[in-house]
Amino acid sequence: MKYTLALLVIILTTISLGCTDSGEKNDAPETKAATPEKPKPTDDANALNALDELGVKFKKDADGLVIEADFRGLEFDDDKLAHLADLTRIRSVKLNDTNVRDDAMAVLAKATTIADVDIRGCPVSNDGIANLKPLKLRALRMNGVDGDCTVDDSAMETVATFTELRALFLDGLFIGVEGIEKLTVLPKLSELYLARTLVGDETMPVLAKIPTLKKLRLSQTQLSD
Repeated sequence: MKYTLALLVIILTTISLGCTDSGEKNDAPETKAATPEKPKPTDDANALNALDELGVKFKKDADGLVIEADFRGLEFDDDKLAHLADLTRIRSVKLNDTNVRDDAMAVLAKATTIADVDIRGCPVSNDGIANLKPLKLRALRMNGVDGDCTVDDSAMETVATFTELRALFLDGLFIGVEGIEKLTVLPKLSELYLARTLVGDETMPVLAKIPTLKKLRLSQTQLSD
């Protein structure tokens, strides 16, 4: 009997110790592998150097990445614009009063992050605007006051595909009611500049179809008093 009791005590003690060990193992913290940090995005050094040597002025964000390239007052070949595709966060390009033409727009459009294009005073036609189709533009600035830019109503069919467009500058261009009608499908258009265009009284009901408009310039148009 004593032998049996002693054996029972040993068995129970062994079971108890086994449960304790198991619990201690479960309570032990698991060691997780450290997650490697993602490399920070950078702009291509060769592209930056080439544009800097050309005299392009940059605006950068808090991470030091270029978000705007200003070519105003510079003379350059179209291939220089190809460097923009190597800038990680480029959003805005100012080409006002430069010599860029339709083919240059195709090169520009390879930098697909660009959302703001300023080609006021540039010799660009409807074909050039069609070359910008790959971009998700939020602002497109044109001006035909000096006669260099020949964009007209026909190009508005392309412009109507820029569904993110907020601001559209058309001062001095051959834009009338036909072109404005094509813009009524733009869901976010809030600024429209039509000074010195062919806009007349017949255009007013069409403009009323764009409820998102907040700024509208109509100076020196064919509107009656």
